[in-house]
Amino acid sequence: MASKKNFIRRYNSATPQNVVFGIFTSDEIKKLSVVKISTPLTFTSLGHTLPGGLYDPALGPSQQGIICTTCSNSIFGCRGHMGHIDLPFPVVNALFYSNVIAFLSCSCLSCHRILFPEARKVLLIAQLKLLDRGHVVQAMEIEQIFSHAMSMNEGLSEEAFAAIVSGEIDKQTEVLMHDEVKTVEDWKQVEVLRNQFISNIKHYIFKGKNCPKCKEPWKKLKTVKKRIMIEAKLEVANKFKNKTSKSGPELTPIREGGFVYLLPSESMVHLRAIWANEEKLMKEIVPVLKSVSGPHPTDLFFMTVVPVTPINARPVNFVGGTVVEHPQNYVYKLILQDCLVIRSIVHLMNTNKETNKENDLLSSERIRLIEQLKGSNLSEKLQISWHDLQKHCDSLLDKSLGSGSTTAVTDGLGLKQLIEKKEGIIRMHMMGKRVNFAARSVITPDPNLNIDEIGIPDRFAKKLTYPVPVTAWNVEELRKMVMNGPNIHPGAVLIENEEGFTSRISADDVTIRESIAKTLLTPDENSLSKGVKIVHRHLLNGDILLLNRQPTLHRPSIMGHKARILKGDKTLRLHYANCKAYNADFDGDEMNAHFPQNELARSEAYNLVNVSKQYLVPKDGTPLSGLIQDHVISGVRLTMRDSFFTREDYMNLVFQALLSYMVI
Repeated sequence: MASKKNFIRRYNSATPQNVVFGIFTSDEIKKLSVVKISTPLTFTSLGHTLPGGLYDPALGPSQQGIICTTCSNSIFGCRGHMGHIDLPFPVVNALFYSNVIAFLSCSCLSCHRILFPEARKVLLIAQLKLLDRGHVVQAMEIEQIFSHAMSMNEGLSEEAFAAIVSGEIDKQTEVLMHDEVKTVEDWKQVEVLRNQFISNIKHYIFKGKNCPKCKEPWKKLKTVKKRIMIEAKLEVANKFKNKTSKSGPELTPIREGGFVYLLPSESMVHLRAIWANEEKLMKEIVPVLKSVSGPHPTDLFFMTVVPVTPINARPVNFVGGTVVEHPQNYVYKLILQDCLVIRSIVHLMNTNKETNKENDLLSSERIRLIEQLKGSNLSEKLQISWHDLQKHCDSLLDKSLGSGSTTAVTDGLGLKQLIEKKEGIIRMHMMGKRVNFAARSVITPDPNLNIDEIGIPDRFAKKLTYPVPVTAWNVEELRKMVMNGPNIHPGAVLIENEEGFTSRISADDVTIRESIAKTLLTPDENSLSKGVKIVHRHLLNGDILLLNRQPTLHRPSIMGHKARILKGDKTLRLHYANCKAYNADFDGDEMNAHFPQNELARSEAYNLVNVSKQYLVPKDGTPLSGLIQDHVISGVRLTMRDSFFTREDYMNLVFQALLSYMVI
């Protein structure tokens, strides 16, 4: 036991030397995956999960009572497992759009060479290597070596000048390249310099019509909504075409203003050939390629496999007995539907109508679906569906990137939407700026309350809940609350079983509420825990609340008040005597009410921060509570010699004065 503790202590105090970020390749995703997702359907008509669906049990349990088929754990013990979707054709990874476009636009697609001067390539590689090793000053000064070599060797051929520049730079940087990597404090400056070096070389790109390497016409590219288009000439007649057989469906390019769309599979082939010629330069411009093993590292720019997150990352919700799937499932379903459509179109294009058999034909429903797609022929339908697949894969990262598809993503959520803004994971759940079991409203005066009370609207009381364990001493009271349900005060909203699984109490079905109320003390047969059930009841009269008015300038800016439920009200009711402590008036001020969620917090609120326990101002020791403004005026008016009251007013005044001494 001691050795285990020492190991944990050493592990916690370890200081990492470096951090390397990378991206999973398609083969690595398949190794991590436990199941292939093949159908957009998730549940059967009976509510059971479908194998091969987005809630396959191999990805983890989707609800209580289901066992994970991968690790054999319940919903509380399974950490979740990843799945994958095989794409029929590759698509561009949305993270690398700019890299793919940049490499293709500055390269000749005939000889697959990047059309920068060779000497400039050598200079850029050396500068980026020095930056990666932390030699920022030397990376900036190496430009002077290049300028000196250029002035001393005018008139040389490009290859000869590049060899001279390479030798000079190697002499100056040989020692630096073998030194240890230096720690750079200002990485922002390094990134700015890196982008500056890369943008500088773009000014020296070849600007002629024919490639200087292979003398072939240099086809220029342009992008339209992240779609790459390449300049194309008019096609010759079919009888003059080279009739060589090709594997796979033959696609007729979609033309638009003298340009044709460059498909992702074509871009992948071009980048593989460019990598074979320009490996050193591409590694330095895109450092993530250094960590990829295999013959074609540029395939990292494309996706042939889509990873599917575990079920606990996109849980199932049950609202009124109906299953509600996670919004991210909507994007996955669109991708799966695109895959089915594309495979059906390819099947039709590859089928020989003279020799096909009935069992080889697609279903009539799928053929009708293909006929309704955009496009005048199967080739155009395939390319449009391919474009939709690209947009839907982009939507996994950012919902707004899928706006150009025929079926725009309206309900789904991308990774960016899950993280950003106030509703994202970071600000909503990790930064702690928002709390549960709290209320906020405008404050209004109420002299009929006790000094240590706060008037709470009944609509607030139905939303604020407190967990109460069920015992033999309070079961009758809790049964009445369960029978009232969430819409009748005093009632209950949630029921929590022995294992901690919560379920919402139905507001409409009385029979369900009766069954829950009768089994509050009955242990669950399938539960392995020896705990008790917990009822989340409404806020009641006498419950303690922590009231706060911002700005919180001193300790009495947060004090404990006992709740008084007021039906029909919409504002928080506050006694005049507490205005000095909160520096409050009633011209539109708002206050926050926090409901403590355990007995220890309630005890501290009742005994330590209760209004009746706060006497003096911490700053100067003056009395904290006191009657001001309206109370002073009313006190003067009540005690004037000529003040007379009706019997009803007199009784009300006496009743309010003696209310706290009465035993009810």
